[in-house]
Order: sequence, then structure tokens, then C-alpha cells
Amino acid sequence: MGLEMLDWLLIGLIAATVIFLALLLAYLVGFFFTGRKLSALKKRRPKKKKNRRKWASQIKKIEAQKKRYIKLSILFLLLGGICGGGGYYAKYYQMTNLAEKDKEALVQGYFLMTKIEEQLDEAATTDSPKRVQGTVYDLSARLASYGASTPDGRLSKDGYLLLNRLYQSMKELGLVLTSVTEESIQNPESIEEYRGDIEKTKAHQKNAFEHFRIDESSLKQDN
Repeated sequence: MGLEMLDWLLIGLIAATVIFLALLLAYLVGFFFTGRKLSALKKRRPKKKKNRRKWASQIKKIEAQKKRYIKLSILFLLLGGICGGGGYYAKYYQMTNLAEKDKEALVQGYFLMTKIEEQLDEAATTDSPKRVQGTVYDLSARLASYGASTPDGRLSKDGYLLLNRLYQSMKELGLVLTSVTEESIQNPESIEEYRGDIEKTKAHQKNAFEHFRIDESSLKQDN
């Protein structure tokens, strides 16, 4: 189930919880006043025998109503608890799981950095530095575009901040690597600097993977 569908489910569960709790309150109030009415009636036991039958019938009727109130109170308490628990779980799920756009940005960022590293490995031995530089530029531009993303606002505060730091790092890395030239792509010192920048972004990426329970090994298989 997508997070957008969960929005509607969460709204429905919250509304249902409010309704059930309101009904619970209403029946508890009814139970309270019925109990007071019953106590007062029991104190007014008629002296005449012919009036006792009517009095006993009223007591029986009020006791039945009182039992009905308590049964319905228990029912609405259970229903409110179930809907409230379901709403809490739906909200928790939204706060701890990635929306599709964030999932795509995270996965694509991983693949793009992996491919950029491969190109930097190739730069040391390539006979065509211009081709490598062009490929790095294209990959880096795509990385910067994914890094311009904004995390889903439904995430928890920790998840949002963690993902936002990764996006900022991806964006900055992408912008740095788009400045790669044919000369720098053949300079070992420059390559090491680029690798250092990549490692910083990968550290943020690793934190995000751990927080959102993404198996990096499965991504490597898909790569």
C-alpha cells in the first residue's frame, strides 16, 4: 500500500476513532445518569402492594437499559481502541518508510555514485579522457538533480533530517563533479580528492540505508 493511500486510511481511522470515542462518552454519561435514576427509584419503594408491581417493572426496565449502556460503552471502547491503534500504526509506517520519490532518489543516487566511481577507476588507464569526462559530467548532473529533492514531510524528524543531509551532499557532490575537466580526470591527486568527496556522501548514504532498512547488498546485485 502506497503512502498516499495511507493518508486516506489514516484520515478515516482518525475520524472513526473520534466518532467511537464520542459515542463511548455519550453512553458512559447515559450509564451514569441511569445508575443515579435507578438508585433514586429503589429508595422510593411503594408501600402499597399494587404499586410495587409497576415499581419493580420500572426498575427492571432501567436495569436493562443500564446493561445496554455498559455493553455499548465496551463495544465503542474496543472499536475506538482498534481504530486508534490502526491510525497510530499507519502514522508510524508513514514516518519510518520512504515515499516512492524518496526511494527512487535514494536508489538512483546509489547507482549514479557507483557508476561515477567506475569511471574514475577507468580514468587512470583510459585512452579517451574526453569520453570519461563527458560520462562523469552526465552522471554528476543527474546526481545533482536527484540531490535537489526534498524529503517527504510525513517522515519522522530524524528520518527527514538524515535524508535531507544526504540530498544536500548528493547535490553538492554532483555540482563538484560536473566541473571535472579532461586535465583533472588524468590527475591522480584530483581523482583522490573526488573520491574523498564521494566517500563523504556515501557515509550519509549508509546512515540513510540503515535508518530506512535498505539492504545495500540487494542493490549491488541489481547494479
